[in-house]
Amino acid sequence: MGASGPDELISNDDFAEVPYAPPLATGEFVRVVRTELRPAALARMGVYVDAAETDEIPADLLLGENWFPRGVRVLEAVDF
Repeated sequence: MGASGPDELISNDDFAEVPYAPPLATGEFVRVVRTELRPAALARMGVYVDAAETDEIPADLLLGENWFPRGVRVLEAVDF
């Protein structure tokens, strides 16, 4: 993550905060996981995409130590 911490990642518009996610504990580690998500999963995280979209969408998830998503960033087309 470089010099920025998880709060800076979410607050600088890199990641959209996942609604209703509990706040990070002091000193809690986070990890970024690149994955592909269905539009319905993104909608549950507060990211709205075209409802006609049926393909999975590449995204980065900001996960807390408990593996619950804290932030999400939708990516342009990415080859895995």
